Amino acid sequence: MHEKSGKHISKSIQVDLSFLRKVNIAAEIDSGYKLLLEKHKNQVEKTNFVENINCLIFFGKFELPLRRHAGSTSSTALTQFE
Repeated sequence: MHEKSGKHISKSIQVDLSFLRKVNIAAEIDSGYKLLLEKHKNQVEKTNFVENINCLIFFGKFELPLRRHAGSTSSTALTQFE
C-alpha cells in the first residue's frame, strides 16, 4: 500500500533523480586527454632512454667515438647526452 501512494512515488522519483548531476563533458574529455597525453609522454621518455642506452652499448662494442652532427661547429667534440 505504502509503495503505491502518491507521496511515496513522488519521493522515490526525487531520490532517483537526485544522484544525477550535470557533468561538464568537455572538462571530463579534456582531463582524460591530458592523462592519456601524460601517459604517452612517459612511455616515449622511457623508450628514448632505452634507445640511448642501446646506442651507447653499440658504440662501445665497436669502439666508435660519440660525435656531434656533421653540421655542428666542432665535429670532433664528444656529444654530451642529456
